[in-house]
This record gives sequence, C-alpha cells and structure tokens, in this order.
Amino acid sequence: MRLRHALPAGLLDAGFASLARLAVGIYAARALTVSDLGAYTLFFSAFVFASVVPMQFVLVTAELATLSAARPERLALLRQSWRIGTPASVATAVLASVAAALGAEAPTRVLWPLR
Repeated sequence: MRLRHALPAGLLDAGFASLARLAVGIYAARALTVSDLGAYTLFFSAFVFASVVPMQFVLVTAELATLSAARPERLALLRQSWRIGTPASVATAVLASVAAALGAEAPTRVLWPLR
C-alpha cells in the first residue's frame, strides 16, 4: 500500500475513534448518575492510560525504526516490536485496571460492566 493511500485511511480511523469516544462521553454524561459518572470517568482514564502509554512509547517507536529497514526485514522487526510491546501493554493494562478498581467506590452493579 502506498503512503498516499495509507495516510488518509489512518486519519479516517483516528477521526472515527475520536468521534466514537465523544459520543460515548456525551451519552455517559447524560445517562449516568453523578457517582456512576465518576466511576466511568476513572475507568475510562485508566483505559486511555493503558492503551496510549505502550502504544506511544514502545509500538510507535518500533514502527518508526522499521521504516529505515529494507522491505524483507520489516516483518522480522514487526515481530520483534510485538514481543517487546505485548508485555508493556499487559503490564499497563493490569496496573491501570487495579488502580481504577481500588480507587472507585461505586457499587458493584456499576463496576462490573466497566471491567
């Protein structure tokens, strides 16, 4: 795939993800009670932390490193980035989930769907 075709697809993907995040946030603000909204906000912040930190610090860095490699070597480098990125992703997901679960004082009926 050429870069001029991949770039607009990536922008559309990021745009739709942001639009979905906005729609869910608006729905949560209108439909949830104040205490339930607080629990949602805590868990959502933990989710963003758990997804953004490994992506920006590990996976994007590894993807940029593969751009200078020849095409046949890129697949091996991609496998290496997943070997490095998977433990970082799992660790931040567990850490964020535990922190959100310990910090939330919402009832179980609210916390269970957010896990």
